Amino acid sequence: MKTNDLIERLESFGDTIAIIQQDVVVTYQQLVLNIHKYTDLLVRNGVVSGDVMALEGDFSPTSIALLLAIWNCNAVAMPLTVASHDRRERCIRIAGCRWRCHGLNDPPRIDRLYSGETDEQELIQKLKHRNHPGLILFTSGTTAEPKAVLHDSTLFLRKFRPSRPAMITLAFLMFDHMGGLDTLFYTLGNGGRLIILNGVKRSPEEVAIAIEHHRIELLPTSPTFLNFLIMSEVYKNYDLSSLKRISYGSEPMPESTLKRLTQIFPEVNLAQSYGTSELGVPRVKSMSSESTWIRIGGEGFETKVVAGQLKVRSSTAMMGYLNAISPFDDDGWYATGDMVETDPTGEYYRILGRASDLINVGGEKVAPAEVESVLLGADNIADVMVTALPNPILGQMIVARVVLLCPEPVVELSHRLRSFCQGKLAAYQTPLKFEVVERLEQTSSGKKWRNKSRE
Repeated sequence: MKTNDLIERLESFGDTIAIIQQDVVVTYQQLVLNIHKYTDLLVRNGVVSGDVMALEGDFSPTSIALLLAIWNCNAVAMPLTVASHDRRERCIRIAGCRWRCHGLNDPPRIDRLYSGETDEQELIQKLKHRNHPGLILFTSGTTAEPKAVLHDSTLFLRKFRPSRPAMITLAFLMFDHMGGLDTLFYTLGNGGRLIILNGVKRSPEEVAIAIEHHRIELLPTSPTFLNFLIMSEVYKNYDLSSLKRISYGSEPMPESTLKRLTQIFPEVNLAQSYGTSELGVPRVKSMSSESTWIRIGGEGFETKVVAGQLKVRSSTAMMGYLNAISPFDDDGWYATGDMVETDPTGEYYRILGRASDLINVGGEKVAPAEVESVLLGADNIADVMVTALPNPILGQMIVARVVLLCPEPVVELSHRLRSFCQGKLAAYQTPLKFEVVERLEQTSSGKKWRNKSRE
């Protein structure tokens, strides 16, 4: 789908409300007017096809209009949120940004970073030759250099051509993450209403208040947040009856958490999503609301499993990395790094976790998510993250970092949880060490930050 086709669709929704952020209400007509206003602003400043622009700002009516204005100029947008502050200059350098745009206020401020000739990346030149706009997203980078993912925006938008139900949706995921952008274009592309919360943190109470006040129908989030929602019990204090669908992704869903969700929200469709920065977000169908088995597919997507790892081939995948070699094989398959189980029909998969997260205990491979799912079913456990420490005999040992509902001595806790695991986990899957912590580290996308824990 071309950018102007999407803008025409937005225009067709007229005076319908498109975006609400606190006391700011923006209709589709106003959104389109802003897109054209910002397009003229960019052109007057000298932005041309193929230019890379850092778009700084979280979800807001201004940043959304700016994103589409950049694409309307056939330029390349690189969203950067407040959460990416520590690596902002590094990302700008990697992408070779010619422009920086501050999308927090209206009118936005546009700064030229380079006025002379620059050595364009080969992939940027290829995109420019197509006369297509682009999108740059960064993979999660902590100590290592983050990878700059380049998408052809015309191909990226192809998913949103078919009409889907219009829903009132919370912008929970981030503006510079694939899941957040998928939420954005699914909502606006179908004439829905996007509800934006201020700030980066999303507390269970803040989300519950927004659901009640705005009658939100779709909540896209992470299993970690949903576990917080359960443990906080704020769902008892607010009217969440407007919810029709909760989609969750970015990490494996513990079966114990999913079971509790089906009990708390029996009328809500619980659906797992799946996606990566490199591939986008394909169509996913859960076997049922109670199941963690999913079927991945949709137009232009193919899947297969090799040595337990999911591989995907997509006609709308990224063009490549700007600062790393292509991860695609000669036939166009991308190894996702996600380990999966396959059901007997071969149609459905169950995500076990990242291959890099698997723990090697004396030659046996342990998926942290499986252990976490069992431990979350024990009494007095608010949350848990399983990771590994080196062990001279086993190679690695399993460590469970737990957040408690009520204080409990570590020695008693350890004995109780080991007894609880008997019959539910194999001996090699049972943690050898338990640590009590006040909170677990999270990434900006709301999932457990296992690498941070190891550090």
